[in-house]
Amino acid sequence: MLAQRAAIKITTVPYKGGAPAITDVLGGHAHFLALNEVLPHIQDKRMKGLAVTSPKRSPFMPDLSSVSETLPGYDMVSWFGVFAPVGTPTDVVNKINTEIAIALKQPHVLEKFNSLGATPVGSTPKEFTIFVNSEIDRWGKIVKPMNIYID
Repeated sequence: MLAQRAAIKITTVPYKGGAPAITDVLGGHAHFLALNEVLPHIQDKRMKGLAVTSPKRSPFMPDLSSVSETLPGYDMVSWFGVFAPVGTPTDVVNKINTEIAIALKQPHVLEKFNSLGATPVGSTPKEFTIFVNSEIDRWGKIVKPMNIYID
């Protein structure tokens, strides 16, 4: 998405986890990582943040600009969700959803998310389905023209 919007060439370097990627950024060999992986390194001045890829500045680093300030509409955030097999009874899905919503409001859980530079959202199963489908559509429009396929 960044390459398309900024009309620049970017070389993707796959890593087998965050630790080797962080090591390469600290060594000056790579330049793009998720905020939750590098926030402690930015806070202790071992790394310099260039921008966040969320649509707005992060409340965890409000002085760090958002890419969307230069490239309007740019929005690339990491998200996580909980999925269940097709056919899982609705009452089970709703119970899991309720318990997750309760957990996301617990002070120690919020503190952990904050320490990672992450913001818990939570939603209903229907809202999450709509979100996932919109992400599939959005990213499909980006990867299809670039001939990106999973091997």
